[in-house]
Amino acid sequence: MILVASGLGLFGSIFYFDGSPPSHWRMIVYGVLFAMALVASCIIFYANLKYLVRRMSARSASRVDDNAP
Repeated sequence: MILVASGLGLFGSIFYFDGSPPSHWRMIVYGVLFAMALVASCIIFYANLKYLVRRMSARSASRVDDNAP
């Protein structure tokens, strides 16, 4: 994922390269930051999904306990 986004940053930097090195490096940095944001959002989504599944299974287990005499 990080390699793909940094590759996209390099690809964009080649097209938007106006001759000054700072813009070239800026596109690389933006590509890496975009990759890190993408990975972080995927990790957060996965953690939330795991938490919701665990919570729902705990809720169904507590219902079974409530129905027990």
